Amino acid sequence: MKTLGKLNINPSRIIKNDELMTLKGGSPTLLCNGYGPGCVLYPAWCGNGEEDRAACDVACPGTTIVICFAW
Repeated sequence: MKTLGKLNINPSRIIKNDELMTLKGGSPTLLCNGYGPGCVLYPAWCGNGEEDRAACDVACPGTTIVICFAW
């Protein structure tokens, strides 16, 4: 067990990545309105609007609207 000031960290109690994703609400998904078969990107990350639109525009040219959600 590690101690950081008054805080004790027990390594056996640290949450794993898949458990965190479940707790958070699932994997983020970008839904793009452009043209092509790659208009749903998952697992993705949700950045700011311009970063999301740029990511969609690469896989799905002509994207103007991006919706980011977790499920």
